[in-house]
Amino acid sequence: MGRMLLPDRLPVRPPRRRTKTRRAFIHAFAAAMAALAAACGGSSDEGNSNPPPAASPTARGVDIATRPAAAAVTPVSPTVPAPTATATATTPPAPTQPAQPTATQPPAATQPPAPTGRAVSVAGFTFTPRTLTVPVGTVVTWTWSTEEPHNVAGPGFNSGAPTRDGRFSFTFSSPGSYAFNCEVHPVDMTGTVTVQ
Repeated sequence: MGRMLLPDRLPVRPPRRRTKTRRAFIHAFAAAMAALAAACGGSSDEGNSNPPPAASPTARGVDIATRPAAAAVTPVSPTVPAPTATATATTPPAPTQPAQPTATQPPAATQPPAPTGRAVSVAGFTFTPRTLTVPVGTVVTWTWSTEEPHNVAGPGFNSGAPTRDGRFSFTFSSPGSYAFNCEVHPVDMTGTVTVQ
């Protein structure tokens, strides 16, 4: 095998030229770091309240922030507790006024009671609840949101074509027993509303 010859000097890439922008960035970064160090740190010598000498305002034509003077530290005696201030505010009591008489109206005996509502939901292939006992004038609302289409039908009411998402309300204005079912699933999905 032959001997491998190495040159005395390996080719070295010449350094990149630093542009004015890069130089300005480096100087600004250095100034920011110096300001940060001055703000965060300081010397461990707490008794020294002399500010450090200010940096030169310019370096190579680029303005550099000067280091701010360190704040003076006032020593506190460990045997004397720091004074604390407590403030108490007193609020005078609010003046009381005599209660104003309120006008009352006699109850109207001729008004019918407001209709009440009951809800029936569909879970799977079952109405829940299956049986209801309600007073005359009650609004019953059936709701469903299922994979299979459903509807509600009974004597005198029908929710229409079966759908997967549905809501149907009916007001029972006469006493009696009303059987209802889903027309798609008439054997499994049945129920009764008893109106008194």
